[in-house]
Parts: sequence; structure tokens; C-alpha cells
Amino acid sequence: MTSFAIMGFVALGIIAFLGMTFVTMALWNWLVPSLFKGPRLRFVQALGLVFLTRLFIGFGGPGHVGGHAGPWMKHGKEHPAVTKEAPYCKPEEGIQKKSTTTEL
Repeated sequence: MTSFAIMGFVALGIIAFLGMTFVTMALWNWLVPSLFKGPRLRFVQALGLVFLTRLFIGFGGPGHVGGHAGPWMKHGKEHPAVTKEAPYCKPEEGIQKKSTTTEL
């Protein structure tokens, strides 16, 4: 891939992020003040809101399908922690029951 193509993808990503910010700001300023008597957002505040949302949800990336499944789900493999010897944890294993009686 050439550096020109990489710069094009970077520019497209920045334009998409700024467009998403503008749509977020427009929808917020259209709905929130009239429905909830909330404040109006400036572009910088909407930019922070979109960034924070993407930070919590995820930015995607190569091969991102939309879920938070690990690579074992994408390839049809089992979860790495699941082995043939112990396919599941029995409820009584690993859980220590607290005593309900108090000793005097």
C-alpha cells in the first residue's frame, strides 16, 4: 500500500469522525434541550462526547465485525480456557460458602 493511499485512509477517518461529531451535536441540540431541558452542546463538547463513547465502546479496527467476541469466536474455535478435561466449572468448585451460624 502506498503512502498516498494510507494518507487518504487517515484523512477519510478524520472526516468520518468529524462528521459523526457534527451529527451527534445536531441530534443532541435538537432533542435534549426540548425534551429534557438540558444544555446545548458546542462542537468541542460533542467531539469529547463522541471520543468518550468510542473509548468505552471501542474504535473497531481491522476485522472488527461489531461484537466483542474474541478471536476464538471468529474462527469457530473453542474458548482457550475451556479444555476437554474440564469443559465447565461445577457450581460447588471455587465457591466457598459462608457459614450462616456464628460460633460463640
